[in-house]
Amino acid sequence: GATFVDATFGQGDLADDLYAVTGSGVLVHFSARRRKVEQWVNLHTARAYSISVTGLGASRLAAGCAEGAVRIFETRTLKYLLTLPQPPPARHYASFLHPQLFAPVGGATVADAKPHYPAALALAFDATGDCLATLYGDRSLLLWSLDAGTGGRLQPRLARVLPHHHGAVWDLAFLRRDVPLR
Repeated sequence: GATFVDATFGQGDLADDLYAVTGSGVLVHFSARRRKVEQWVNLHTARAYSISVTGLGASRLAAGCAEGAVRIFETRTLKYLLTLPQPPPARHYASFLHPQLFAPVGGATVADAKPHYPAALALAFDATGDCLATLYGDRSLLLWSLDAGTGGRLQPRLARVLPHHHGAVWDLAFLRRDVPLR
């Protein structure tokens, strides 16, 4: 059987609908009104970890997967829109901080090693759906700007990189603009 690892409700006129993702990488859309599975999509990944749905602006859903894959879909139809570029390899930041830990062993070079990309563990859209925060397994946080390019096609642009965090981060959320910081 499938194990659901994350779930969220839709927004706006889809507020009664539930979106869920299984650990094995199946994205499922449940209709509360019809009490059935409306549709499902195979994410083509070894493992899935998280999903996020946009607010009332754009109608997008993002799924965080193994090897840094973040796939974005249209919420109503689950039509595939794009996959974000992978983050830097997992040891990229650490190799600058502790180069002695990543020295070649036994005649191998760093270039010989297959890059390992950290999993996309948590996702959060801003209220407009134009910015996506992605937390990766190496504790890096990347902010992506999702601009509509030519022909309305999404063009992801890396807006900000926070390379690492010392402690564990368990979730992501954007603050509403009308909430004062204390």
